[in-house]
Amino acid sequence: MKKFLSLVLALVMVMILSVTAFAEGEQSGTTTLTAEIPNAAEPSFTLHIPANTTLTYGNTDWQQLSGVLDATDIQNANWIRCTISFTDLINTSDPSDSIALNAFKQTYEEVNTGNTGDGMFPSGATLTLYSASWNYDYTYSLYAMVEDWSGATPGATYQSVITFHVWAE
Repeated sequence: MKKFLSLVLALVMVMILSVTAFAEGEQSGTTTLTAEIPNAAEPSFTLHIPANTTLTYGNTDWQQLSGVLDATDIQNANWIRCTISFTDLINTSDPSDSIALNAFKQTYEEVNTGNTGDGMFPSGATLTLYSASWNYDYTYSLYAMVEDWSGATPGATYQSVITFHVWAE
């Protein structure tokens, strides 16, 4: 048994030395390094838009829409923008009968300071609700105004449609 173990140990030593004996000259090899980049997470947010609002006939002052326009629960977005388009007030029984409508916006900060901000905005205006470069979200109060009710048909109901188109990046 001792002779057998001696023989095995001698072979192991020869093999160890043989690696050194064959490792002469320059050696090279390659390694593949892989980096898998995950898809970018989609932006997500919750949009809050003002509720249906009834304008008071004869009132030529700005009338605030119920609720505010803002975005919350924002994730993976550098900015969120919203275009707002609206129609004039249109007679629900006779679409050819309409009353001119104006729209106005104020940010939350402007409302609290009494500043009127940018004031009236045209249909199709773009409002930025969030930007990653700001430290806060913008919350807009929206207002509507009819300057002249004299063309309104007695007993008619008029409606305007406000469309909010929102996108994020």
